[in-house]
Parts: sequence; structure tokens; C-alpha cells
Amino acid sequence: MAKKWNEYMQALRDDYERMPKTVLAAIAVSFAYRITASESNADALALIREEWDILHRNGIVPQRRAGAANVGLRLRNEAARYGQQAKYWLFQAPALKAEDREKQIEYGVGLVRQAAHAGRLALESR
Repeated sequence: MAKKWNEYMQALRDDYERMPKTVLAAIAVSFAYRITASESNADALALIREEWDILHRNGIVPQRRAGAANVGLRLRNEAARYGQQAKYWLFQAPALKAEDREKQIEYGVGLVRQAAHAGRLALESR
């Protein structure tokens, strides 16, 4: 049976045919660690699952992830968690030295963006 090539497979060209699945998995997890700025397996796996759901919704991969129906609930919970973290960092964190306040505000704003992104994805998953 011939494979249906998607744009991502084509981007890898000849390397795709020669690359073992274990290497692709290692690359995916490694990139997920870098993107989440975390070495948490749970964070990396959540990001990989989220990306799989997005690729499926956009018709890039035909395979639906098992348990994908729960993704909307997870994303809503994630948005709420980021929102609570942002609230803490922006309003409730202990007073910092003046030179650290800018970093604190920047981090809090980043959490607000993550909350908004997760919330948007949750709405799109309905």
C-alpha cells in the first residue's frame, strides 16, 4: 500500500524513508522540551498530543489520537492554570527588587499569552 505523503513528510524528503521511528520520536520530544522550556515529560507529551490534534483537525494527518475527545477539557484546564499563574506573578508575588520586576512582569505576560492560546485552542476543539 502506497503512503500518502503530506507536506511534512515531503519536507524531510529522502531522510524520511531512512529515518527510524525512534529517531522521529526523539526529535519530537527534544523539540517539545525546548518549546516548553521544561524537561517535564508531562509537559512535552501534552504539547506533542496537542500538536497531533491540530494536525488532524487541519487534515494533515488522517490518524486521530486516541482520547482526543478530552483535549478540549484539558485545554480549558490548562488555560485556567496559566491564568492563575499569571495572576500570581503579576499581582500576588512577593515584592522584588526593582531590577527583577521587569522579569517578573515579562514572565507574567508570557503566562497570559499561554492562557489565551490554550483558551483559543479549547474553543476551536469544540
